[in-house]
Amino acid sequence: MANKFINITSSQVDFSNHNFLMLDTCTVIQLANENKDLLQFVKNAALNQVDFCYSVKTVEELNILSESQNFPPDKRQANANRGFFINSSQQQANRILNKINKIPNMCKEPIGEINSDMIPKIQENALKYKLRWGDAVILTIAKENNINGIVTFDGDYNHVAEDLTIFKGNNKV
Repeated sequence: MANKFINITSSQVDFSNHNFLMLDTCTVIQLANENKDLLQFVKNAALNQVDFCYSVKTVEELNILSESQNFPPDKRQANANRGFFINSSQQQANRILNKINKIPNMCKEPIGEINSDMIPKIQENALKYKLRWGDAVILTIAKENNINGIVTFDGDYNHVAEDLTIFKGNNKV
């Protein structure tokens, strides 16, 4: 199978070679925001017995994003109320995960692990495919778990040239 980019809004998405697709972090957020194109894609995938998953890296990125949105820039204020801001951040990330975990064909636990054995593979994938660290981690976890498709809304996987299908969304909400 050659490298393929498939628009998720295409009426002729062929799921025949896929039974499990990895969502990157941007896609998880789009799904939680009820992106209509993505919801239809997920529904069509379910009709074709395709399941979805997300990685431990996505859980990490959701928590980092939530912290960046909740912690005030003033260190004194942040330190004085650190517990409150941590709790708010975790609740925000958990709301996103709880929402997407309600999707019937969604794996309820994150896939993969990041350990010292993975670091050389992640670095290799980052250089080979011109990926930033987070995307290289997600790609490496997908490959390590024999997942041959990634759903994304950003262009970061444009250089991936393996036997992998990139399902691409266009309209973020």
